[in-house]
Amino acid sequence: MSVSEVIDRPVMPMGHINPDVPPLTEKQNTFNPSNVRSRDGSTDESEPEALDEKTGPSYVGEMEETEMHEEPTVDPFVPFDDLPDENHRIVTVRAMLVGCICGALVNASNLYLGLKTGWTFSASLFGAIVGFGVLKSLSRALPEKFPIFGGSFGPRENNIVQTAATAAGGLSSVFISGIPALYQLNLLSTPREDFGRLISLTVVGGYFGFLFATPLRKFFIIYVARELKLIFPTPSATAMTIRSMHAAATGELIAKMKLKALGIAFSAAFVLRVVSQYATGLLWDWHIFTWIYIWSGHHDLALAVENWGWYIEWTPAFIGIGVLVGLNTAISFFAGSVLAWGIIGPALVHNGMAFGQTVYSAKSPMHEHWSGVVSFSGMAGKAAAKATPSPRFWLLWPGVLLMIVVSFTELGLQYKVFYFVAKAIWRGCCSSISAALRATGKKSAFLEKQGEHKEDAPVIDPAADHEMVKLWMWLPPLIVVIICSCVVMGVQ
Repeated sequence: MSVSEVIDRPVMPMGHINPDVPPLTEKQNTFNPSNVRSRDGSTDESEPEALDEKTGPSYVGEMEETEMHEEPTVDPFVPFDDLPDENHRIVTVRAMLVGCICGALVNASNLYLGLKTGWTFSASLFGAIVGFGVLKSLSRALPEKFPIFGGSFGPRENNIVQTAATAAGGLSSVFISGIPALYQLNLLSTPREDFGRLISLTVVGGYFGFLFATPLRKFFIIYVARELKLIFPTPSATAMTIRSMHAAATGELIAKMKLKALGIAFSAAFVLRVVSQYATGLLWDWHIFTWIYIWSGHHDLALAVENWGWYIEWTPAFIGIGVLVGLNTAISFFAGSVLAWGIIGPALVHNGMAFGQTVYSAKSPMHEHWSGVVSFSGMAGKAAAKATPSPRFWLLWPGVLLMIVVSFTELGLQYKVFYFVAKAIWRGCCSSISAALRATGKKSAFLEKQGEHKEDAPVIDPAADHEMVKLWMWLPPLIVVIICSCVVMGVQ
């Protein structure tokens, strides 16, 4: 077949170029075949039915319009019913292993970020995406019967990965709150000497939270989630992400793109941190006011601004935090910094209510040009004394007061939760006492009425009976953990 024969062949409207139609009207003619004209400008009406999409098998425009208008609305309180079946065991060694590795990575990140900012982040989305990228690739590359890492990989096993990652990643919370407080109160000595204590505290604390949360599931997830609008944003987003990744080939492609983006960002941040150590003033810290002080011949007041910590640090961790926490939190954090270190702190020093410490003494060779370098962030020694507090030490106590006020305000705003909890406890007590009375042959109309669960539409737990956590599974271990916690607290 010659080239001219190929070019002269008309192509039916399937989204490809048709040489028989003007190029500027190709899209219109593809979706409206009746408008197709030949090269001489006349309309070809010899086969109208064959070119009519509405009578043919395509229905391109019609399908798109139907899909646009019939997009289902997702109810966040109802489990997905369109997930593919998984006939194999979903709690697997590979899922737990990948999940724990993801949780360990997030733990390391949370320890650093938590001690510097007080913020930690869940490992759920990270575990879901990384788990999908790793295990989906292994399931395709390895045979079905391959030990440990072989076999198909579905959304429910993907959920096990993110669950393990979330549980493992949450262990860092105690190390940025309770453990540092114990060291500040001199209740612990050194990390090397306290290694066993730290392990025991982490174990009993982790298992206590795990077991104590089990009976709360039915109340918060099943009974009052819709009334209190408990959407749980991050878990809901994780569930929808897992669903979309396993829904079609496009979901898998998007997941791989996300994993690739994570890898590129991690590699770039790693390279930046390593290389920046050899050019700190260029790639990491920008002390703009120090530069101005040097350029002015060491006679400018810009050094006073530098003393309050106003410089730019190009740390990927903090840039990532700013993206994750959202605009409101980032603005609040920055506004608080300006208020503390740009207004209140200088005002305290100016009025003699707080004091700084000179960094370079008169005997230091740096004193000639850098005698004005003062530290206002001390938290020990004279900086923590009542007579000569540093601005940071002085600002600590208003900050603690604000945190307490915010915490109690948050509790007050959750009055509906306390109401539902009290109502459920009262109903459960009345029901239990009424059942005990009936067992002895007695009745109480008041207790029976109070113990009734009155609902217009009864709430049904979507989990099957064999999927539920039984009472004997969580109550005896919880009692054991409580006893162990008391022993650990008393002995250590």
